[in-house]
Amino acid sequence: MKKLILVLALYSTIAFAQTGFVEINHVVYPFLERMKTMSVLEDYSSFDLPKTRNLVAKNLVTIHKKKNILGEIDKNLLSDFLHEFSYDINYAIEKTNLLPDFQPSYFLTENEKYLYSYYDSSQFSLFVNFIGDVQQLSHYDNSSKNAASATIIKFGGEIKGSFGENIGYSILANNGTFFGNRKLVQQKGSLQYNYKFNLSDSIGIGDDYFDETAGYFTWQNEFANFKIGRDRINIGHGYIKEIVSSDYPNMDYFAFDLKYKFFKFTYFHAKLLGSKSSSIDKIQGDINFVTEKFMGYHRFGFDLGKNTTLGLGEIIIYSNRSLDLSYVNPFNFYKSAEHANQDRDNSMLFADFANYSIPNLKLYATILIDDIDFSKLGTGWFGNQTYLSSGFTYASSLFEFPINIHGQIIRIDPYVFTHRISDNNFSQLSYNIGPELEPNSITYFIGSEIYFHHRIKLFTGFRFGIHGANVEDSDGNTLINHGGSISQGIRFGDNNEAFFLDGAREILRGYSLKLTVEPINNYTLYFHSDYSVNSLDKYNNIYEIKSAIGLFLRI
Repeated sequence: MKKLILVLALYSTIAFAQTGFVEINHVVYPFLERMKTMSVLEDYSSFDLPKTRNLVAKNLVTIHKKKNILGEIDKNLLSDFLHEFSYDINYAIEKTNLLPDFQPSYFLTENEKYLYSYYDSSQFSLFVNFIGDVQQLSHYDNSSKNAASATIIKFGGEIKGSFGENIGYSILANNGTFFGNRKLVQQKGSLQYNYKFNLSDSIGIGDDYFDETAGYFTWQNEFANFKIGRDRINIGHGYIKEIVSSDYPNMDYFAFDLKYKFFKFTYFHAKLLGSKSSSIDKIQGDINFVTEKFMGYHRFGFDLGKNTTLGLGEIIIYSNRSLDLSYVNPFNFYKSAEHANQDRDNSMLFADFANYSIPNLKLYATILIDDIDFSKLGTGWFGNQTYLSSGFTYASSLFEFPINIHGQIIRIDPYVFTHRISDNNFSQLSYNIGPELEPNSITYFIGSEIYFHHRIKLFTGFRFGIHGANVEDSDGNTLINHGGSISQGIRFGDNNEAFFLDGAREILRGYSLKLTVEPINNYTLYFHSDYSVNSLDKYNNIYEIKSAIGLFLRI
């Protein structure tokens, strides 16, 4: 390791790089954001993820040059990341392969582990990993008075690499099964919308099986990158990502970024899945129909000095037709194009701001305008739909332990993210693409991450929310529409006035605790626990406790 650090110190630029992206849930991102907040980094923004491996590697080298100002745990975190990304920094890596020569020490080494790896001087590379995840779930809620438990086993593999200095690729496939309570497993992460796993038991297919895949092809150079892929994107400044969050179903898209000095342009166009229906044919059996649906996104970002960033962007959702060249064009004004397209689509404008002028403090805000009529501001007109998010991140140390503190407020007007044409709402397979918050609500969040060791992290968080829900009958049909559900836009005959937090008042409280420990490189033990209380009224409190303990490994 000392030799590795010595070599890194001699490099002022990246000598080589594995072309590709770092997955959005990688632990390097909170570290880079911490370094930015502490003014160790200048040219970094966490607004859009994932980042290229080349960019992550460059930022790690920049931090390494200033490592003397870091505390001991931050230095050790940096050392781990330099070790992991050493191939991207200087075309060298301390690695251990399982194949073709089996060595028992492979499983206990602190080196980067690969089932197989290959790279040569032409900058061709190939890395193969096995990925496994075992979780034990438990759940209790006072409405059913029943406790449930289940075990989830996931297993799969990843192949990634590069062809030369500009072309990269990645293929990830997971399979899995479970033991225990099926309904509990179906509430977990992406299993909520896994097709086979959620088929009716009577069909006899997929009862105990699920799978998921992701992958991409990318071309990159110093100023631009192009990507066609299937995975998830995060967009937003906050701990709760304001624009695009991480729990929606994977989407297929093509994207490109342009970056030069103080300016960055980001664009993607994605295929989504809308409403689903089916019919029965006497010969062909069940036939599924899913509405074609697409999402366009672009943003112009500006660095206003080293401490301030400003972004201006648009989102468009359209459905019931094929790709629309009006929105495939990345340099079109979507709002105007939507008008020219006869007002069939759902367009949104947003502006975001972040500032790091105060030492160790990041301040940020985002405003999204779904629709607005300035002449009707303050009247309660349903069409004035805005979404506001603001917050802070404070990065410091507590008794020599690195700590990050997050605070955020999100206010969503009635009918934000909805649309009168239901397939044009801001969802994929009816799951919110943005944060897991309904319109007509306000949420307050406070959370902290503390590192007791560079491989031991504890997160604690609290959310308090108020939601004005639609009034529904016992079958779930909307009786009075208050703009409180993303799946229900304005209907003919609904009241054109929708005041903030009107409706069936819900008070939501959530407490979270997450502990992660990495005793050996690439082996992560974790414990998550969530306690939530939903107060429908002062006589009706529903609370539930969810917990998961597990082991994630990449070998």
